[in-house]
This record gives sequence, structure tokens and C-alpha cells, in this order.
Amino acid sequence: MGERLRAGIVGHGGHGNYGHQIDAGFAAEPRVLVAAVADPDPETRAASAARTRAQRQYESWAEMLSHEDLDLVLVCPRWIAGHEEVVVAALRAGAHVYCEKPLGQDLAQVDRMLAEADRAGRLLATALPAVHEPRFRRFTDLLASGELGEPLQMRGLCKWDHRAGGEDLFVLGGHLADAMRRIGGDAVTCAGYVGTGTKPFTRQEARQGAEEIGLVGGDRVHATYTFERGLVGTIESWPCAIEDRAEQPYRLEVHCTRGIAVLRAPYADGSVWYTRKPVVYAGHDDWCRLDTRAPESYAGYHAHAAADFVDAVLEGRPPACSGRDGAAAIEMLHAIYWSHLDGQLVRLPLDRRWHPLSEVDPRTTA
Repeated sequence: MGERLRAGIVGHGGHGNYGHQIDAGFAAEPRVLVAAVADPDPETRAASAARTRAQRQYESWAEMLSHEDLDLVLVCPRWIAGHEEVVVAALRAGAHVYCEKPLGQDLAQVDRMLAEADRAGRLLATALPAVHEPRFRRFTDLLASGELGEPLQMRGLCKWDHRAGGEDLFVLGGHLADAMRRIGGDAVTCAGYVGTGTKPFTRQEARQGAEEIGLVGGDRVHATYTFERGLVGTIESWPCAIEDRAEQPYRLEVHCTRGIAVLRAPYADGSVWYTRKPVVYAGHDDWCRLDTRAPESYAGYHAHAAADFVDAVLEGRPPACSGRDGAAAIEMLHAIYWSHLDGQLVRLPLDRRWHPLSEVDPRTTA
């Protein structure tokens, strides 16, 4: 094996930490050498350095970027308010960047990151790692085989827990949106509804979501999309207060002319199920389970992503889940609110790049 790529890890203890074990996932990739970890919290910094065998530790990411010659920078915190600043600085320092999802709080932030990546000639990837794992490939291979007929409709269900509605959507909906695009192509239109109780949500009810997810609102969300390959898809979050992870509906269904395929959450049973009947009735037990297994930890997902990202850097190609893929997922979620607030169908890509729940159109301010 040739020289390993030098990686710098950005974490923030108590403020998004290391995302979903991104640091451990990349440390498991044999072509990556963790040169340094940066984190203002000494305890979580030391813990990350130990599990990744980092050569050096820094209190700030800026200090790390100024002292280290890095091929890769991993922006790990789940809390996203600071993503843009770190991503742009890392790109300007000459590193390729892998960033926890969502990339930013609005499309304007993400557009600036993508522009900087293009200017620097560096890769920007986002952490929507399900696309990398073998289960998803088995799922899409089943659909492509024609065994279930023509795919017609995709149905993405969020967790429906205490975060139901906007927060559930913005935390988890990006995974569903990304998976739908892999199957149906880019979303073309969106018709969205957001409710608070039995009434339509209004912009005045918007609030800041937990963990700096940005503005959220409503306790129920339903969106219908059309896609460039002719499929229809829905994303849904309902206030059912399902806190048992094994019972949460989080999954992607694809309904076809001769059957249905279901990709369940890895913490449920990690399975791909399918039936050769296009309509399921009570008592119907004609379900088959593919012999699949989900990664045993979040780090396992990111290990798959790390292998692809290193390949992309060495081969000079886009990563399987690029920054533009991350932007498209955010765009699909924001389109729900624009459609609801406008009271009409909206087309994608969106012209309005600011957050739909913001009171101010930034184009009208100096």
C-alpha cells in the first residue's frame, strides 16, 4: 500500500461531539492516518485521540489547520451552526472534506461551501452513509431486477417519536430524501403540508430546533414529490410518540406493480423485506426476508463511507455521497415548507436559497 492520507478530525465535546462515530469510522480505514484531532473539550478530545490513534491534539480546529499538512478534514459535530466556517477553512487549507449531515442550516450556506470546493479543486462529501452499505445495494438490486415489477411509489417514514414534525424531518428526513433520489432521480416537484395539531402551521410558530438543527415547526409533516424517472414519493412524520426504537416506523418502502420492498432501520431488525403482492391486507404473511445484515455500529457505516471517500480522492472522482447530494436532500426538505407556506406546488431546484422559516428575504436586505 502507498502512503496513507493524513486526516485531521474536528470534534466538539458537548456540542455535537463526533457525530455518529465519524472519527472511529475513518480511523478503521487502513489508507487513512489520523494526524490530529481538534476539540475544545479536553476529555472528549483525549477520548477521540485514543480511539483513532491520533498523532497530535489541538484545542482549536484553526490551530490544527495552521500547523498540519492534511489531505482530509473530517467535520464531525452533529450541531451544524459552525459547519460552514470549518468546511470553508479546511477547503482553503487544501484539504478534502467529509462533513456530518446536514451540511448547513440553509441552502445559501451549502452553496457557499460547494463554491469553495469548486474553487479549491477539492472534494466535499456529506455523511448520508446508508448509500454505501451492502444492504442498500441489495435493496436497489432487488428493485432493478424487475422481480417486483415497475417501481411506482416510494414512501419514507421518519421515527414519529417526541420530535415528530419538523424536528423529526430535519434530523432524519435527509436520509430518506437521499435514498429516494438514488432510486427515482432528482425530485422535480413537491407538495407539502405541515400542521400543528389540527391546524395548518404558520411561520410565526417557527422555533429553533435542538442541537442547532435550525428553524423547525409543526408536529406533523407530509410531502409528496415527483421524480425525474417518473416515480412518486412521500416523506411523513406524525405525532405518534413512539419512543421504543425497535417499534419506530423509520424505513423506506417502494411499492411496485407486482410487489413491495421495505428497507428497515438498522436498529430495528436491519432487514430488507419484500412481498410479491402489490397490496397488503390484514393477515397477509407472504413476506420474504433477504439475507442482509446492517453494520453493527455507526462507525461501521462511516467505514464504508471512508473507503469510498479515499477511493474518490485517489481516483479523482466525486464521492458516492457528495456535497451536492447533501444539498439536494436539504432542498427536498425545505421545499415542503415552501409549498405549505405558498399554498401550492413548488418546483425543484429551488430559486429561494434561504431558510423557508426565516422572516427575512435576504435579497431585500443590504
